[in-house]
Amino acid sequence: MAEVRCRCGYLAPMKISWSYANPGKRFRACPRYGCEFCSAQGNESCRYFEWMDYDVSDRVANVIRGLLKRADKYEKEIDKLHLTIEKKDHEFNKKIWESNFKFLYGFGIGFVFALFVMNTWMKSDVANVGLLQLK
Repeated sequence: MAEVRCRCGYLAPMKISWSYANPGKRFRACPRYGCEFCSAQGNESCRYFEWMDYDVSDRVANVIRGLLKRADKYEKEIDKLHLTIEKKDHEFNKKIWESNFKFLYGFGIGFVFALFVMNTWMKSDVANVGLLQLK
């Protein structure tokens, strides 16, 4: 098929509608058709839109609608799984941080206790009895 350009000069490619109302119908539209960004910038969006096909048969429309429903169902399930993975990942990272904190806390307490014992031992008379002396 020949290239078609809209009124603003952009190439208007052929696309297929996946909407529930017009499943499987081919159309051409300007890339700026219905562009909210263009409207927000004060530029008028192009209104070029043209259906290329007549309505598809009821059987084809029903098959496509069924596939669209199934795809939506799977997408929702995938989104739920992504949320579950993120939640589990967050819980896992939290447990790692807690474990590291407990280890460092225990190590710190042990180190302070060891310093206290060594300090006490060095100040006592037992240190001079010969534990560290060579014979």
